[in-house]
Amino acid sequence: YPHCDEGDLFDYFYHHGVDGIAEVSAITLQIAKAVKVMHDKGIVHGNLSMRSVTILPIDNEDLYPERKWVVSDLSGSYRSHQSAYLGSVSADGSVQFETGLMPPEMFAKISRNEEEIYREYWRKVEELYNVKVDRTVVDPYVDAQTGSTYVLRCHYVPDGRKKVAVGALPELPYILVPARESTDLWCFGLVLFTLCSGGRPLLRTNVRSGHLLEHDIIVNWNDDAARESVYEHIADPVAQDVILQLLSSYESRNNINMESVMSHPFFIPEGKRSQSLEKLVRNRQSDCAAHKRNRMRAVNEKSKNEWLQSRTVNIHCWNFDMLKSFHFSTSEILRKLIDRENTLPSCFVLLPYKLSSKNKKAKLAPTTKKDVERAERMGVLLLSLAKACSFGVLVEEAIEKAGPQRKWDASTVIEKVTFPSDKYEDLKDEFTQIAADRIEAFRQDPLTAVHSLIERRYFDLRSFFKDSKTFLYLVDEHSGVPLVGPAYEPYPLEISESAVSKILAKVLPFMHCCAMVVRGISGSVSGVVRLIFEAAYPHVPPSWATAAAGLQHALDEDLIMRELVMLHRTLTGLNSTAKSRRSLGDDLDFLRDACAKVDVSGDFAKMQRVHCGGSSFWTTSKGVELIQEECGKYDFKQALEIQATLETKLKSQEQVIKQLQDKVDWLSFRKDLNLNFPGDSSVSTQNSTSTSHRMENLNSASFSSHSRGQGMETVAQSASVSSFSSTAKAVSPTQGQRTNAVENQSARTGGASSSRSPRNMVPTVAENSKSTNKHLSSSPRNS
Repeated sequence: YPHCDEGDLFDYFYHHGVDGIAEVSAITLQIAKAVKVMHDKGIVHGNLSMRSVTILPIDNEDLYPERKWVVSDLSGSYRSHQSAYLGSVSADGSVQFETGLMPPEMFAKISRNEEEIYREYWRKVEELYNVKVDRTVVDPYVDAQTGSTYVLRCHYVPDGRKKVAVGALPELPYILVPARESTDLWCFGLVLFTLCSGGRPLLRTNVRSGHLLEHDIIVNWNDDAARESVYEHIADPVAQDVILQLLSSYESRNNINMESVMSHPFFIPEGKRSQSLEKLVRNRQSDCAAHKRNRMRAVNEKSKNEWLQSRTVNIHCWNFDMLKSFHFSTSEILRKLIDRENTLPSCFVLLPYKLSSKNKKAKLAPTTKKDVERAERMGVLLLSLAKACSFGVLVEEAIEKAGPQRKWDASTVIEKVTFPSDKYEDLKDEFTQIAADRIEAFRQDPLTAVHSLIERRYFDLRSFFKDSKTFLYLVDEHSGVPLVGPAYEPYPLEISESAVSKILAKVLPFMHCCAMVVRGISGSVSGVVRLIFEAAYPHVPPSWATAAAGLQHALDEDLIMRELVMLHRTLTGLNSTAKSRRSLGDDLDFLRDACAKVDVSGDFAKMQRVHCGGSSFWTTSKGVELIQEECGKYDFKQALEIQATLETKLKSQEQVIKQLQDKVDWLSFRKDLNLNFPGDSSVSTQNSTSTSHRMENLNSASFSSHSRGQGMETVAQSASVSSFSSTAKAVSPTQGQRTNAVENQSARTGGASSSRSPRNMVPTVAENSKSTNKHLSSSPRNS
């Protein structure tokens, strides 16, 4: 069309624009009809773009209101019935196609060896035919992220005038793509995408040459990539559907033709569309909404990962005490319990007063006398709750061991529970009273009484928070101290009075976990002092000691998890149905969202996640420095030496325990034979009982040393050594007393028991004492 001075579709679109989807449909329908005529003639355009679509001049707009669009520029066309292949480089080294229009199947991934063959091929072409090949087309593309190499499946087509020996050119390392109608369908999809997206091209290309500037999208193209681009930039669901068909995979495009594309509802005027179109629109809208949700989720996840990576400090540590603090941190226990990555701080404490470090000690403390009293009361309530949870876990374990039983009663349950001490009498009585008040529910499920016990402690806490300002603190897991100060603003967060009850119900399990960890690390209630009143550490108020009587302070991961689950189950059961009950992970998300409303930047007091050996916890930048300094004191060799020393000391303790166990067995045997001496029965019984108690203490100390690492183990051993020395003196009778006692017993029994004499069955106490004292004199002691 030599007289087409109106310009092409590219110029028209960017200067005048289009009047919505209706005009896009009218224009592209004319293009589709022209391409269909070419396909019916066996011709593949091969280079269809907005530049190859021109507008005819209009002589009379009144007679012909619609503009006429035609397809031009057939320089890169092919005969589809002949053995023609896409990507041909002409004899002079030039190309008649644009790489930005090539479909995905035209790009091949090659190996390093294949790349050498590919480069050798074009080097030979330039050498043998004396041409200069367009390097923007034939140069390989290397993906910077994966290191993979991609090339366009192009080939050289000589003019035949210059004869070259057969085999002079090496074989290309890929299969050529035959020229088919599917190529024009892809190009038509690119045109339609640009028009429907408001001028946004699918692929970045050089405006002048039309060649690709980036290959990342095209070389990784698939149906998911097509949906991502279409749903992100095109709003009309009918246009989305037809474009997804045109930009589909090579196999899918080979199963359609331009005639079937023209029958799509997109090219039918809106007034003539059938009712069946509603289903297509509804399905496409639903798919688009789902895609956007998934994309938003992926974007958020990527953002979280980048933020977490910027906050993570990886260290290598051979300090066993430090490794213990990682393994038993609040974040690590919650990670295992919730089965979710430790991505944000999760150690909180809610207090009905504000802490300040503006005092002589520069330690955190309440600011008024009334708040000091509230701090003491807060500790009592937390420890009472901990004792109720401990009681509940003991009852739950006993019920599990007993197996299924039709009906329960309180006395039967209490009898089956093995309590660690006699300090649970008050809870036993309260448990029995609750069971009597709710007898039917208790018989079906005895744990209902346990939940009632915990509920009462929760209600006490909730009442305690009334009529006072409440603050939510983040806790440094390394030091076990809340974060307060200008460096950690906006924390602590002040909680409104109306939200206290809801926040308390959700934060209480995390508070309890944090309290159990600090108790376990310190081995006493003093860890809780640092948590709610650091300036008073290590002083423990008498009321706290009373409230915590009987509690076990050990880093037992299974016990902590069981108590957390029981407490959370109790709190979720308040005023809720089975369907509305939430998980522990939901509560953690709620707390993080509550923090995000105030902490808009999401800094979380600039805390950092320290990661070591698969475990992690959150601390301050100062805490990171202390950890790195502590871990730098040990290397692998030193760690092995410390471990060997630890094992030696543990074996030494096991020998001491065995010797004490032999003494207890011997005393029990003497009691069974009634070998008590006149007037010393009470002493013998007392000595036996004392030995048994000391044995329990030694076993406890040994277990504690094994679980807490080198430092706690040596202290426990020193205590075991000193206790054993006094125990050995208290329970060892003289040799003559034992001999007389045995002879008297033999006379009474007529010698029948002589073969069962203690002298023959076990070593004498004096011998054991001598052996043990000799062993202890050679054992290492702590300074």
